Amino acid sequence: PEWEARIPHRFSCSNHGATVELEGDHQKFFSKGLESGITQLSIPMDLVSADLQVNLDESSSSDIVIFDEWSTTARRSLRGIKTARTLTPKDEGPFTMLVVRVSDKRGHSPTYSARELSNHVFNDKLNMADQFRACSNDKLIFKKAENGSDVAGGVVDIVVDMDLSTALDSTVCVNAADNALLNHDVGEYTHTMYICPAVVDFGNSVGVAVVNGYKSWFSDTYGSSTFVQMHEIGHNLLFSH
Repeated sequence: PEWEARIPHRFSCSNHGATVELEGDHQKFFSKGLESGITQLSIPMDLVSADLQVNLDESSSSDIVIFDEWSTTARRSLRGIKTARTLTPKDEGPFTMLVVRVSDKRGHSPTYSARELSNHVFNDKLNMADQFRACSNDKLIFKKAENGSDVAGGVVDIVVDMDLSTALDSTVCVNAADNALLNHDVGEYTHTMYICPAVVDFGNSVGVAVVNGYKSWFSDTYGSSTFVQMHEIGHNLLFSH
């Protein structure tokens, strides 16, 4: 098709932060075409390598969601490939939230303890879980992850093997946390909140989320703000600004 000639052998995209480079067979992946300024991608952060690349030829690329014409209608890559995730379907609910408290080997940690974070997300008088339930007439339910041996009150405490103060942007905190989670029993969950220490550079943001994804990450104490939590998780639920 004519549009194929307009697709470079490698190209990049950005989400108000670091540029992500897409490698692999672009013609095959974008089989229905793409249009500059129109086509949008929602790329789960766990598909992004440490050097900020995404391989479209990997089976996990089936998790990338393609948006057309800035609409809220998305079409998944129809490649017929299933991944080995333990995540339960995120489109039906009820949802299960895992909160990841991220510290580093230099002793940089979020201000609040794991127990405090659990209260801020699930138990306080004003909390994210209750507010989503109230705003949806009891239809949008977020439960705390609790079937992993390393999870307490929906929160897992991890230490990443790096100095997060040297991170170029906040995605480094998330990628390092995902690597560390491989060594923890966290059970099954549908969504993840990452609470990063204050030394992590979030630029002009206090939180970031994957649109129509399952990850959101926060700068230290902002992860305890019900308003910020619901704002970012709203992006997971396909809400825009």
